[in-house]
Amino acid sequence: MRDYGEGDRAAIERVVAEDDAEVVGSYTIKPNHPGRGAHVANAGYMVAESRRGRGIGYTLGEHSIETARALGYRALQFNQVVATNETAVRLWERPGFVVIGRAPQAFRHPRAGLVDTLMMFRAL
Repeated sequence: MRDYGEGDRAAIERVVAEDDAEVVGSYTIKPNHPGRGAHVANAGYMVAESRRGRGIGYTLGEHSIETARALGYRALQFNQVVATNETAVRLWERPGFVVIGRAPQAFRHPRAGLVDTLMMFRAL
């Protein structure tokens, strides 16, 4: 395990999920903030639209928690989960993420207009 202490973590970890050589999802992990905040990770996820609803997002999420822990991070934080995306909110609540903040009208939804975003956090 790498111990980053108080230094910056410059590396971005990328993971790809494949099924029969087809990319079906991915995630990246990086420091949420440089310097003294670098012990908290931030992650972004994508699942192929044709593969949604099959547990790939949850599997990637679980894998990213373990990866972040192995990289020496102390927590994982999502800065902008769209509040109207109830599927995503439920997905992250299952492995223990909690909402720690709400930003009113911080996202321009293509159909709903301005909607809130949530900050979600999980200690590792």
